[in-house]
Amino acid sequence: MLAEPQIPNELRVKILKLMGYAFKGIYDRQLNYTGFFRNPLNAIVNRFEYQTGQTLRGIDSQTKIGQLVNDAGIKDLVKIVSVFLEEILRYPHLGDAILGCDFVAEINRHFREYHVMYEFAADGSGKIRATNIRSMYLHKETIAKPISLLTEIGFRGPLEEFEDAKEALDKQDTDKAVTEALKAFESTMKAILQELGHQYNPKWAAKDLIKASIEADVIPTNLESFSAGIRTVLESGLPPIRNMPGPAHGTGRDPKDVERSYAQFALNLCGSYIVFLIERYKEKK
Repeated sequence: MLAEPQIPNELRVKILKLMGYAFKGIYDRQLNYTGFFRNPLNAIVNRFEYQTGQTLRGIDSQTKIGQLVNDAGIKDLVKIVSVFLEEILRYPHLGDAILGCDFVAEINRHFREYHVMYEFAADGSGKIRATNIRSMYLHKETIAKPISLLTEIGFRGPLEEFEDAKEALDKQDTDKAVTEALKAFESTMKAILQELGHQYNPKWAAKDLIKASIEADVIPTNLESFSAGIRTVLESGLPPIRNMPGPAHGTGRDPKDVERSYAQFALNLCGSYIVFLIERYKEKK
């Protein structure tokens, strides 16, 4: 396993300064809004002390947060920022203060600058989550974009399934990630066929749904080679991965999990197909 990269001190300083700026904005906004101040830094300190069993040194929460950031590795640093956002966004008036000071955008910019492969972004429910991204472009096109499009057109079923797949992969539950990815892929085709008034059987699996999508011209038929290529890729890509030993079949004596590389491929493939299908659907409306 590769060692976790070292965090430059310059990044630690910038994170602390950003949290300080955000903290002041939160302080001012909360006093004006409620007449009292609830310190979100206390929640961060309390959570880390509870999880680690350690008592952090310092006279106040800001000093203790400084200690946390200075001692943190990459994953702990991401967790600190995540908890900070989670606590603040519980209160809409505080969330406005955070968004107003571009905290999330600045964190992401500094992470990119120092090659920390995490990005904070809103999911379909509006919560801001950290995502481990090995390729920024791949993540935006195959993860962020399908979530955005599914949210935009109100396809709640496939949106929930795709987000479940993403969350399962983040938790290393690769079997569930592949299962939910295929469900999202199939549900997207069902939703589009229903919206277009094209007949289909709700019990159909990917192969039959692909055929119906071609008949409905969601997957284009006017270019034979293009159509054949898309159909071949769709029929021979994601479903066979789903049918590997593990998620759907008896596992025999020794259960085998789908390897992460297969699960990541399935999720990226599913995301790309969802984007293609939705863009085709928009063109036909």
